[in-house]
Amino acid sequence: MTAEQVTQAMVVNWQDVPGKLSHGGGESHGLLQHIERAGALHPVLHTLGFLNRSRIPAGAHHEPHLHDDHEEVFFIVGGKGAVLLGEERRPVHEGDAVYIPVGTVHGLINDSDDWLDFVAIGGVAQP
Repeated sequence: MTAEQVTQAMVVNWQDVPGKLSHGGGESHGLLQHIERAGALHPVLHTLGFLNRSRIPAGAHHEPHLHDDHEEVFFIVGGKGAVLLGEERRPVHEGDAVYIPVGTVHGLINDSDDWLDFVAIGGVAQP
């Protein structure tokens, strides 16, 4: 399928996409991957690797990790917590966007009493 052949716009709700465990604490719903499997242009937006609606329950966290093949942006859509960026820990709350370059150790911590909801957007690193 080529870009010229794609004529169907799509809307997907995160509640219609099966969730999976994400980095040892929390759940993630792969919205972009779901759209691709449903027959949209593959890959969607070419260098966009993923678009996930994700959440971490109260008291949980993502294990610190890094990616050698993509950069990420976390957009906090609800709740509050903290993000680890290398050795630095910074507070985050609704409305914050966090950019994570390729190769940066990162993790999210929900040290609140409610869910930490965020959208994770990953871009494929260009050669």
